[in-house]
This record gives sequence, C-alpha cells and structure tokens, in this order.
Amino acid sequence: MELEQMNEFKQVCSPVVDFIKKNCCPHDTVIITSEQFKIISDEVVFPVTGCGE
Repeated sequence: MELEQMNEFKQVCSPVVDFIKKNCCPHDTVIITSEQFKIISDEVVFPVTGCGE
C-alpha cells in the first residue's frame, strides 16, 4: 500500500473510530468489507491459552 493510500484510509476510518468511541463499548468490533459493514458485540470471550488453567 502506498503512503497516499494509507493516509486516505486513515482519513476515511477516523470518523468510524469516533463513532465507536461515542456509541459502542469495548466489546464491540466493526467489520467492513466490500459487501457490508457491521458491528459485532462479543458476550463471552476466553483466550485459548487460558483455557483449562
């Protein structure tokens, strides 16, 4: 990715980050593809390395 593209990507994503900070919680993830964009919220998450310990 060229520097110009990285700067454009950062500029496009900054409003999304602002939205997440204002409207979402730390358990939310935004996924953006060429087909859709969505917010996913995790309810329970355990790291694999911590299972069984």
